[in-house]
Amino acid sequence: MRLRRATVSCGLPCLLSVTAAIAQWGGLQSKNPPGIELSLRLTEPHSYREGELIRAEIRFPGRSPMPAQPPRETWQFAGFLLDPARSCGSVPSPCFSSMLLGFDQSEPMVRIEWTSGPLAVSLNNYLPRLQPGRYRTAVLVRKQVMTYRGPMSTTYGYANPPQYALSNAVELEVTAATEAWVMQTIASSAAILKGPPANNRETYEKRRVAADQLRFLDVPAAWSASLASLPAEENTLLKGFAATRQPARVCELMQAAIPAPAQAVSSYYLNAMAQVCARANLPAAPPYTPPPPGRKPPEPTAAQMEYGRRHQEYEQGVIERANATLAANLTRKQGEAKATAFQTLMERVQQIRANKPRRPLPPWLPAVKEEFTKSYAKLEGWPRRQLLGLYASALRSPDMVPLLESAMDAWKPGDYYEAPHEALQNLYAIDPARAQARIVAELAREKTWLDSAQLELLPVSAARIADNALIDALAAAQRSGGWNPQLRMMALAKYASPKALPRIKAIYESQQDPCQPELMAYFVRVDPAYADRVFHSHPWDMRAAPPPCAAPYFERTPKIAMGPALERYMTA
Repeated sequence: MRLRRATVSCGLPCLLSVTAAIAQWGGLQSKNPPGIELSLRLTEPHSYREGELIRAEIRFPGRSPMPAQPPRETWQFAGFLLDPARSCGSVPSPCFSSMLLGFDQSEPMVRIEWTSGPLAVSLNNYLPRLQPGRYRTAVLVRKQVMTYRGPMSTTYGYANPPQYALSNAVELEVTAATEAWVMQTIASSAAILKGPPANNRETYEKRRVAADQLRFLDVPAAWSASLASLPAEENTLLKGFAATRQPARVCELMQAAIPAPAQAVSSYYLNAMAQVCARANLPAAPPYTPPPPGRKPPEPTAAQMEYGRRHQEYEQGVIERANATLAANLTRKQGEAKATAFQTLMERVQQIRANKPRRPLPPWLPAVKEEFTKSYAKLEGWPRRQLLGLYASALRSPDMVPLLESAMDAWKPGDYYEAPHEALQNLYAIDPARAQARIVAELAREKTWLDSAQLELLPVSAARIADNALIDALAAAQRSGGWNPQLRMMALAKYASPKALPRIKAIYESQQDPCQPELMAYFVRVDPAYADRVFHSHPWDMRAAPPPCAAPYFERTPKIAMGPALERYMTA
């Protein structure tokens, strides 16, 4: 491939460097083994502006998603070569994703044998920010060989001496970005992120590309647009903040935005902000020299350990102060931003309780609890259920009982069951007796959000439900338009007394479906001989196909009652 010189000329040294790079790349490509025909293609080739998203595809032809057996040799993505090389781009130092952020989980390193079809990448994730000029880049892979094969795991290591393969090279032309182009690109990307949430692959891709483009522009207008777009594509946009070339300005901007009524401030936001502020205000880390491939990393030095301690302490201080600011401005927050703030503050409480249980809870917690109680009824959609469960599990406070009961009271036929189910679980953790009383009350209702699984919270000793009530509830559930007969069957099996045995036998024998695992649990508990006769109503032949009722008897009956008759049946 013909190489055109960069716009910035550096005379004979650059020409020699370019000539050497061409020779080295050609030598690597000539040694590509059969079947490792890598290809790199620009998705939309054109002259790119500085900071513009450069999208590409890597293809690994003829490979299956996952080999049936671990191969003895494999090829691992090793980065990108860049010519002219910058801070990276040579074979000893190829370009990896997001140098300031480390490994970018959105575009994982892959083994070629495990990849089928094209792998979409944004070259901006890997290459340093390219100034105006002409470049070329190619994909580098490195050979790995199996070093251990066990029954549950396989280990690979780099081949020694190193063996590489190289894709074709693609040329890139980068020109200076005009202010008009930058502002137009920011506006169009922000408009996409402010639009409706993605509901198909095409709209999801458009939103991802828009967030990537904002992330790599790294100018004040792009920062402001990213903040205004949150929490949309939060993972991508916050990576842009963390990798900024101007950490001091971004640190100040993110801190100043926390009190804004419409600003969404998540735990991820605060973590990214702490990273940016640490980069801006702490000295550089002590030097670290990575070990050669295959060598064990050296133990950290005293200076490295002290730096790590100070770095963590600084970041935690930034997050602590930011949470206090967020709590102080909670009443000003609006809509989704307020729901996000509640979640962030409760996640902080959970973190403190998990990691430092002896540490006092934040002084802002009482005010946040009061504001949550006032705001809960106004929350809509996912925040209402999710936040209530989060608050109850984090606080385990009797103050939460009225809100939990209101979530159960608000249910009506046609609603999803998740909200009252979670509310009951959290109520049980705070006040078991009150939760059990609520289960008994729900069993008396004709239509209820209660399901069979919740009966595990109600032992027989706490139920005290009359046999007539249980039998009448089952009869109503089995009539046309009845509600959840399986719940009524399970309640009858768990809580009916031995006095009800004749009536329950009559109910069992009147069922059209012969498989009644809940009623069989009642007989296992109350009349094992009768249960044994039912189990023996078909041959016990392990060489024959299993009887039709075996699966439900194995799956559901033991969860309610277990006894010798059922044990013999399951063993046979």
